[in-house]
Amino acid sequence: MSEVQLPEGWIWKKLGKSVTINPKLSRKDIPTELQVSFLPMRMVEEVTGRFNLAETRQYGEVKKGFTAFQDEDIIFAKVTPCMENGKIAVVSGLKNKIGFGSTEFHVFRCQQDLDNKYLFYFLVQRRFRHEAEGSMTGAVGLRRVPKSFLEEYLIPVPPLPVQYQIVARIEELFSELDAGVNELKTALYRLKTYRQAVLQNQLSNKNWPTIQLDGLLQLGRNSIKTGPFGMALSKSDHRAEGVPVLGIENIGRGKFWDRNKIFITADKAAELSSYTVSEGDLIISRSGTVGEICIVPPKMEGSIISTNLIKLSLNKNVVDPQYFCYLFLGCRSVLNSVKDQCKGSTRDFLNQGILKSLDFPLPDLHFQKQIVSEIEARLSEAEAMETTIRQELVRAENLRQSILKQAFEGKLVPSTMYPSLQSEVAKVAEPDLSNYGGKADQLTLF
Repeated sequence: MSEVQLPEGWIWKKLGKSVTINPKLSRKDIPTELQVSFLPMRMVEEVTGRFNLAETRQYGEVKKGFTAFQDEDIIFAKVTPCMENGKIAVVSGLKNKIGFGSTEFHVFRCQQDLDNKYLFYFLVQRRFRHEAEGSMTGAVGLRRVPKSFLEEYLIPVPPLPVQYQIVARIEELFSELDAGVNELKTALYRLKTYRQAVLQNQLSNKNWPTIQLDGLLQLGRNSIKTGPFGMALSKSDHRAEGVPVLGIENIGRGKFWDRNKIFITADKAAELSSYTVSEGDLIISRSGTVGEICIVPPKMEGSIISTNLIKLSLNKNVVDPQYFCYLFLGCRSVLNSVKDQCKGSTRDFLNQGILKSLDFPLPDLHFQKQIVSEIEARLSEAEAMETTIRQELVRAENLRQSILKQAFEGKLVPSTMYPSLQSEVAKVAEPDLSNYGGKADQLTLF
């Protein structure tokens, strides 16, 4: 960034010349029983600079083995992926003005020529975080930004009054930007409630006959199968490529997600052939995200299920597989039964016995297909709206980064250059829930 021509009065300066990195507490003789703030990494939000000071501890408990900081210091996550994700904050309001937190924080204490909020906005830039990522050292998964990189990094330093003006301008622009982003996020939430309302309206409280699972399965062996247990499929069998092993990561919101992490050899797959899935089979998560369900797509024909999945091969002359999926996603009676019966003492589990005990509402096959068609038409509208909203959120983040880039080049321009996102939100249609009888707080989201 040092190639940028700075305005008159600005200078390039090594960060280590304007901040003390990882300083000691300035206060001496602190009583061991003094209550101080404790700030774990998880309590620091990404990019926003917000943090949660709900936790306090006695000084004597944390003075060793944790990172110390005080009011108005900046904490900066140095470890992957927290650094790349922007866990950075100016800490204030600390109990007795003292705090301790993760050892994975670097701490910056600004000297007289550098405003801490000015530095925060500089550090939170995507460009800076990308360069810091390139400097990381250490093993994969535990790479950290070294102190030496930070000390030598050149930053643009204007006079203090100009720094204050820049911070005020950034915060003015971000305030308007955040208002638009909040509206977009509200629209996303309403889409979730809309999806659930569509499903519940089509599938719940109908006087249809019910049937249990045995009456819906294909005839023959392995029409219902739980994934292999124990040493039948161990970590030593895992390969980087080969026959895919499907897991709970492949299911989300009723759809198949192509994000396999585990593969096995063709010989091992042949050994586990009874756990093979075919196109059109259903896979259901039995632990973790219990009850998530989707249809196996053609390209995954011949894959193997993991221990966390149950496979179903349905009789398609009796039940439409997509209709069956929607029952798990939006039928109150099915959802409530799964929830009630899967509760365990330590974690929830779904098993074949529970599945076979459930009562599934079942109109005739022709009507099932009509229901699926109606649901998919409405959900496709929601998907299109969601795509638009997410594109706007990406644009908002790009705009945020553009504002920061201009700020630290001394080129912040009038607000007319940054059109209000709120006006853009008005262009994004929100679904009408009036025909679906649902208030957001009364609907289960999927």
